[in-house]
Amino acid sequence: MSDLTPHWHDFFEFNLGKIPLRKALITRFLMEDRGYVFEEPRGEIVILLLSGGLDSVALIDLVINAWDVRVIPLFFNRNQKNLVHEKASVEFFYDFYRERYPSNMLELVELEIEIPSRTNKKFLDRTRQHYFGLPMRNATMWNNAVAQAVYLSGKYGEQIRTILVGSVVEDSGLPESDHLSILSQTLHTMICTGIMYMQFGAPLIDDTIKENLSLIHISEPTRPY
Repeated sequence: MSDLTPHWHDFFEFNLGKIPLRKALITRFLMEDRGYVFEEPRGEIVILLLSGGLDSVALIDLVINAWDVRVIPLFFNRNQKNLVHEKASVEFFYDFYRERYPSNMLELVELEIEIPSRTNKKFLDRTRQHYFGLPMRNATMWNNAVAQAVYLSGKYGEQIRTILVGSVVEDSGLPESDHLSILSQTLHTMICTGIMYMQFGAPLIDDTIKENLSLIHISEPTRPY
């Protein structure tokens, strides 16, 4: 096989050009298949991927104020370099929000899964990584989040259908963080679980909350590190 290194830029630009068409096709499918792309989960239980960074931390406040949801934060202990700091931040802000919104914050779930796997990772083309990131890293976490939604639906006695992620505008165009990837994950989840109303959302970029960041009321508490 020939060296693909010189072509990664061309692949990236090609994919960028295809994003509008692909979004339109998935949106059309979802509308024709079930009548909506994303429904506001008002008063429902949602799973929110919490990394400890500003975006996902602020997202908790945003969705509670906009939709009065009950939040299950999901943290991935994936053997990342910044694990100690990320976990400290997650635990700190979980306690912070539990105090602020006691009726809206449910259990904090931590999954210990190595993502991405280190097996054969040393062979990864670093030029490809520069343009496309680590292959299927976000998708792997999102698929595990779906499994947790199904499991925890049994625990709480109600269907958990919404998974929220903290993608932001700066992620636009990135294969695993762009709004297109959110739409495709919704489609993939519907098909692979057989549950037509499962949905992924990224309220910081997908306009599902029109007021967006103006709803966030997070203060500046002292960080744990």
